[in-house]
Amino acid sequence: VEQDTTKTGGSIAALIFGALFLAYGAFLWLRRPRQQDAVKTPRWLELLDDIPPYLVVGVGLTGVLFNAKNLPLFLAAVRRILAADLPLIDSFIALAIFIALASVTVVTPIVLFLAGGERMHARLERMRAWLTRYNEAILGVVFMIMGAVLVLDNAAALAGF
Repeated sequence: VEQDTTKTGGSIAALIFGALFLAYGAFLWLRRPRQQDAVKTPRWLELLDDIPPYLVVGVGLTGVLFNAKNLPLFLAAVRRILAADLPLIDSFIALAIFIALASVTVVTPIVLFLAGGERMHARLERMRAWLTRYNEAILGVVFMIMGAVLVLDNAAALAGF
């Protein structure tokens, strides 16, 4: 009975987080800049221009692992891995695969820059400008998708599916 109560409490908490993610995603979507609006580069992104590449890698990986918006996804993955009742080594392998996949967005631009050097610099700058321009919209969609997954998954768990 205690385990059922813990699962129910966890599902309710995740359901609430999902609803908050949906609301925050909608908020970001609604306040996204319109095409004619000027978009200012975030201060933290400007600071990255002045630090050495190896520190940028560290900042990027830290951002992937400890970012507030990644935390619920990370916790959901850990919960799924633990619920699968795998042997310990298999659980570590599954977690390592998840972290590797989650790091692709940080590692890919680094690999492209290292492989292409200055040739890739212009492409990466265009990609950066596009991501900066549509940051609010992208985050809004990501938060709404994560919120929908959390809500639907945990509503199904509470309903016994």
